Order: sequence, then C-alpha cells, then structure tokens
Amino acid sequence: MEKSLPSWIRQTLCLLITIFALALPQSVNATTIYYKDAQGNVQSTDATALTSSYSTSYTISEGNYYVSGTISVLCPLIINGSVQIILLDGAQLNAKGCIVVEGSNSLTITTGNTTSTIAGTGKALVTDSYNGDADEDDNDNDGDDARIGSREDATCGTITINDGTIEIYSTYTGTNVCGADIGSGYEGNGGTITINGGTITCDGAHKLDKCQMEAACIGSGF
Repeated sequence: MEKSLPSWIRQTLCLLITIFALALPQSVNATTIYYKDAQGNVQSTDATALTSSYSTSYTISEGNYYVSGTISVLCPLIINGSVQIILLDGAQLNAKGCIVVEGSNSLTITTGNTTSTIAGTGKALVTDSYNGDADEDDNDNDGDDARIGSREDATCGTITINDGTIEIYSTYTGTNVCGADIGSGYEGNGGTITINGGTITCDGAHKLDKCQMEAACIGSGF
C-alpha cells in the first residue's frame, strides 16, 4: 500500500520548486542580438522584438528591443526607463507618432544583427503624423511635440544615437513647427542628446519652403 508524503514535506517541495522557477532567467521571448556600442564596437545582449502597434499609445519599458523587417507604430512610442532600440540590418522602424523620451527616461538607438557581422543598414523613419502631437490631451496637429524627445511643456530625457540611418520630419503644414526634431517640445526643457555615429536627416531646410520653422532640428523647441 502506497503512503503519501506528509503535508509539510509536500508544501516544502512546492515552495522549493517555486523559488527555483523564479530564479531562472525570465527571457523566454528574448533573442541574442549583436549591436554596435558608442565606440562602434560589437557587443551582444538579449533583446525583445519590437512589434507594430495601431493603438492610441505604445509604451516600452526598461530593456533592449530589436527591429526586424519593417514595423510601423502609428501612435506615440513612449519610452519608460532606460531603453535601447537595435535596428537590425535591412530593418526599418516607421514611428509615425513621435518617440517620447522625457525626464529621467533614456533612449539609445543603434544598429545590429543576429550575427556579429553588422552592416549597419538599419533605418528609422520618425514623423509626427499622429495628429501632430504625442500629447493625448492636446491632439490639435500643431507640431508642438518633438519628433524624438519631449512633448509640449515637458523636459526632454537622454537620447543617444550610436548608429543607423535616422530620418525625421514633421508632417504639419501650418504656419509654425514649434517642437524640435530631436530634443524638446514647445516651451519644453532641453535634455541630453549624444550622437556618436549614424546618418541623421532632419527636415529644417525642407520645412522652410512651407512654413516658419521655429524649433531646432536638434536641440530645443520654440
């Protein structure tokens, strides 16, 4: 006749199994990705795939994310914590609602690959076509938010670009564009912007033939 274990032993075993499971790496959906650091050296990290989003806002929290193929975020992409976005070779991120980096939050953009050979062909296209504002309380399509950086009346966080082709422009066609391409929004406070590499195209010259460009391409809003 089989005897069952005393209840205290069963409970202890369950507790030990739970502790062991919690101690395992929680990176089931993570992939090892190689990327270029600030000095252009190749490093590796576990990263989570960034996916397309068509909601009213899309927040990504602390960690490393990679872009593979072409993905589109048709809403404000809000950075929460210290975030690194790695653009894999041949990939393109279409961020069509601004990338919001404010206060103590930080964003690093660079290129990478699934192998240690990195061509650096990853690309990001950033516009403000989500009603011109990433501020859900001020969706008046007036270009007052930075394309990468802070919203109107807010403080820009820390933005670092290590590599990649970054194209940034405003879709607003009115008389004033008051948010910077990279930096702070209208009446906002500047943050820390570091560019270590890559190719960055801002639309200051393009906008001058359509409207009064009152904000910096890289720097402060009006």
